[in-house]
Amino acid sequence: MREIPYWKIDSNLHKGTMSVPEMRKMLGLGKTDSYWLAHKGKFKVYEIDGKFRIDVASFEEWYANQIKYCKVDGPPPGEQLRKNSLSIRDISEMLDLSESRVYEIFQRDGVETILFDYCKRVPTENFWNWYNGQSRYRTKEDRERDRELEESSIWLPDAARMLGIGRKELYKLIYGKANHGTFEVIVVAERKRVTKESFYAWYENQNEYRILTEEERRERELAIKKEEQSTKAESEHSTQNRRQLWSERTYTLREPKNPRFYSMDEIVEFYGFRRATVLGWISKGVVPAVKAGRAYRISREEFDRWLEKNSTGDEIESAESFADETESPENI
Repeated sequence: MREIPYWKIDSNLHKGTMSVPEMRKMLGLGKTDSYWLAHKGKFKVYEIDGKFRIDVASFEEWYANQIKYCKVDGPPPGEQLRKNSLSIRDISEMLDLSESRVYEIFQRDGVETILFDYCKRVPTENFWNWYNGQSRYRTKEDRERDRELEESSIWLPDAARMLGIGRKELYKLIYGKANHGTFEVIVVAERKRVTKESFYAWYENQNEYRILTEEERRERELAIKKEEQSTKAESEHSTQNRRQLWSERTYTLREPKNPRFYSMDEIVEFYGFRRATVLGWISKGVVPAVKAGRAYRISREEFDRWLEKNSTGDEIESAESFADETESPENI
C-alpha cells in the first residue's frame, strides 16, 4: 500500500474526527475496503496516538462530491457534485432522449464534458449555455410551456396551407413592408410560428385572402402533387436529353466565334445547359470565367478540360444541381 502523509495532532484534539471503524460502519464497508479508502487520500486522515482518525469536515466535503459510496443511514451522496455537474442519464431524463442520443448531440455540438469515476458528466454551466443556445431539445417544463405557445400560434407552413398559398408568398405577406409589425412571429422548438391573435386580427381586416375549407385544401395539395410529379418527369426527360447531347458532343461540337473563349450563348447552344445554370457555375467558381463589360467570357481551354474530366456527365449533373441551389430568404 502506498504511503500518504498523515497530520499528527495533539491526542486531546479528537473533536472533529472519527475512527476508520466508525467510517466503515457509516458507509457499510468491510475492514479492508475501509482502510483502502482511507489510504486513497480523498480526505484528511490524522495519526493520533498511533491510530488513524478521519477529519469529519473533509470527509463530508468528499462525500458531497462523489456518488460511488453511500451512507447506510444518512443523506444520499453527491449533493455538491449534482449542483456543479449533470450525468448523461440526468440529461437524457430531462430532455426525454436516450443516453446514446445525448452523447451524439453533445459530440456534434462540442459540449465539454468531464470524466468522473470513469463516467462522463457535463458541468452545469456548460449544459445550460448549450441549452439556451438552441430550441429543439426541451426540458419537461419547457415542453409544457412550448405546448401552450403552440396552442396559441400557427406553424407558418400550416398558415400557408390554410390560405392556399405557397410559403414564399406567405413569407412576403408576413415580412413585407405593407404588413410591417402586423404579425407576431415566435420560435418554438426551432420552428417559426405566427400567433393566432395577430393572424386573425390581420385576417379580419383584409379581403384579399380567405381561409380554405378542408376539402379545398386537399384538392389544392393534390393539384400541387400532380404538378410536382409532372415537373419531376420533365426534369428527368431534360436530364436524359442533356446526357444525350453530352454523349454526342464530340460529333456536334461547334467552333466559337472567338477561338480562345466561349460566350454564354455559345455554351447554352452547344451543350444544352440553361443560362441560369451556367451563371450559377460561374458565381460558385465551378467554371472559371472573366467579365468583359456586361458579358462573361469563359476560357475554351479550361471549360473543355473540365468537360473532358467529367466525361460521364454525372459530375456535370451534380454541378448543375449545386449551381441551381438557392437559399430561401428565411427558413420558414
